[in-house]
Amino acid sequence: MGAGLIGTILAVALLLGAGTSLAQEAAANPAASAATAGILTLNQDRFFAESAYGKAADAAYQAENAALLAENRRIEAQLEAEERELTERRKTMAPADFAPLAAEFDTRVEEIRGAQDAKSRSIGQRHDDRRRRFFEAAVPVLAQLLSDEGAVAILSNQAVVLSLSAFDITDEAILRVDSLLPADLLDAEPPPDPGQPDLAPADPGEPGPSPELLTDPVAPAP
Repeated sequence: MGAGLIGTILAVALLLGAGTSLAQEAAANPAASAATAGILTLNQDRFFAESAYGKAADAAYQAENAALLAENRRIEAQLEAEERELTERRKTMAPADFAPLAAEFDTRVEEIRGAQDAKSRSIGQRHDDRRRRFFEAAVPVLAQLLSDEGAVAILSNQAVVLSLSAFDITDEAILRVDSLLPADLLDAEPPPDPGQPDLAPADPGEPGPSPELLTDPVAPAP
């Protein structure tokens, strides 16, 4: 989730009601406004990454990617074996008999590539969704920090903040959000969609699929 959308969530949730009075004060006395308005800063990336929930989400993301990579390698090896077998069979088959086998294999490779790419996108989307839910759920924590510090705004530390009173609340925000969003909250999520069905050949004796056997299609017999 980009910093822009997170910033929008924080701005809408934390600054409503303060804008009008601050604008009037700044117009009347800009120097006094800058001196008295408390500005807090937050490192959004660290807020997520170092929270218990964020650490669990990142670990799940890495584990899912590692599992998909292992699956891709296994499938690739199976398809490479099947390709070698087809190449050998081509030597003893008539072109008309071999062509349908080669076409079926090439089609299946493309289907498998699409299925595995979809799994990869799904993993990334789940991680983005977890990050989005984290920041949405963290709004009350940040709002309470805003109130406790008597401040009027929380800005991303990536923004330009022209205020000597600005200070970072990331560590305190992490401590508070961990009580609201513990790591084991991920266990309550629904299991991921299993995705595409197994595209292995019907004959269990034949090798199965792979997204990374993205070699040239099997050429038909001359």
